[in-house]
Amino acid sequence: MKYIRGKVKHIKREYQKRLKSGKTKIYTSEQFIINLPKDTNFQDNENVAVIPLKTFNYMEKTIEDVEKKYNDMYQDNENLRRKIDKQKNIIYNLKTKIRDLESMKLVERLEKYEKLLTDYKELQNKHEHLQGQLNKSENEILHLQRIIKQLESVSLLDRLLNRAPPDIKKLEEIKKK
Repeated sequence: MKYIRGKVKHIKREYQKRLKSGKTKIYTSEQFIINLPKDTNFQDNENVAVIPLKTFNYMEKTIEDVEKKYNDMYQDNENLRRKIDKQKNIIYNLKTKIRDLESMKLVERLEKYEKLLTDYKELQNKHEHLQGQLNKSENEILHLQRIIKQLESVSLLDRLLNRAPPDIKKLEEIKKK
C-alpha cells in the first residue's frame, strides 16, 4: 500500500462584515492544510484519502497478523499432509504383509492376522484423526483468505471511520483472549 506522510494544520479565522442594516456580523472560516513532501506525484483534481497514522498502523499490523497466522496454518497443513502420507505407506506395507501371510499355515496366519488387524485398526484411527485435523486446517485457511480479501477491499471511508468487517472484529476478539 503506497502512502505519504504529512502533517495537518488547522487554521481558524474570524472576520467582521458590516451588513446593510449597519450591524456588524462576525463570520468564521476554517481551513485544514496538509503539507506533503515535494516529490509526491499527485495529479490535478486527484482524489486521495487521509487516514490518521494510528489507524494506518493498526490496519498494517492487523494485515501482518492475519498473514502470519495464514502462513503458520499453511505449515501445519503441510505437516499433517506429510503425516498422512506416512500413515498411508504404513497401511500399504501392512496390507502387503497380510497378502504374504495367506501362504502360511492356518494357525500361524490366524495369530499374525489378529496382530496385524489390531495394528491396522490403530493406524486407521490415527489416519482418520489426522484427516480431521487436515480438514479443520484447510477450513481455517479458507476463512483467513476470506478475511484477507475483506481487508483488501475495505473502502477508504470505512477505514477513516474505523469500521471493520464482522470477520475481522471476530478475529480481534479471539486475539484479545
